Amino acid sequence: MSIRVESFAALLPQGIAGPLGLRPWDEGQAGPGDVRRDQVLDKPYPAFGKLMLADRLAFAAASVALAGRQIAHKDSTAITLGISAGSLSTDMRYMESVIAGFPSPAIFSATLPSSAIADIAIYYGLKGPNRVVAGNGASGLTALELAVSLLKTGKASAVLTLCVNAVETQDATSPLVGGTAAASNAFALLLSLQPDNSGTAMRLSASFSPAAKEGAPARDELYFTELIRLVREQKGGSIEAASCDVAVTLSLAKEE
Repeated sequence: MSIRVESFAALLPQGIAGPLGLRPWDEGQAGPGDVRRDQVLDKPYPAFGKLMLADRLAFAAASVALAGRQIAHKDSTAITLGISAGSLSTDMRYMESVIAGFPSPAIFSATLPSSAIADIAIYYGLKGPNRVVAGNGASGLTALELAVSLLKTGKASAVLTLCVNAVETQDATSPLVGGTAAASNAFALLLSLQPDNSGTAMRLSASFSPAAKEGAPARDELYFTELIRLVREQKGGSIEAASCDVAVTLSLAKEE
């Protein structure tokens, strides 16, 4: 069964990619961690500047993917999120506030990885099921597998699936992330089984199987960057990736 790619987004070191093209970062911006509200959302949202890094990147990617789209069935539109480092940087900032003697309620509310989904679901009114996977370098792959499962089992009419790598620079060498944290980035795909007259006109087929235990797992950004590139360029192609638990073959083809 193939799935329709309705829309996409990526916050990459070179800029913000979406259905309207690639927008380079402005002068003085170092990359995804510096994303501003006006670069991803065309109306005021005072809460944006207060979002912690992981939540901000997830919301920004979702906003680019959903820009200008009318979601027909919000009650059955799901969200899945793969977030490799979880809420690590948020947790660190909260502990710093505790040690300083002033525990921050605002930061505490974002110490669950699911807080990123909550911001998106509330803002866009998406009431379908949601799933969060956190804790390894290929959490996004599992989130994509969950998105495909939700569609194929009829538990969702559409799924916004997100992959977020979010570790602040000061935490990048922390033993908690193995000392080799990936540069911050974020990806989003809006997937559906329903035919539509808009969108990217690309079809995604995904085949999942148990992964071999040997060898280093592919990191999220490696295969998501390539997947988004194929969608952007409207090209067919295949991608193979594996985490510690699951292997996947992703195939993209133009919709006929």
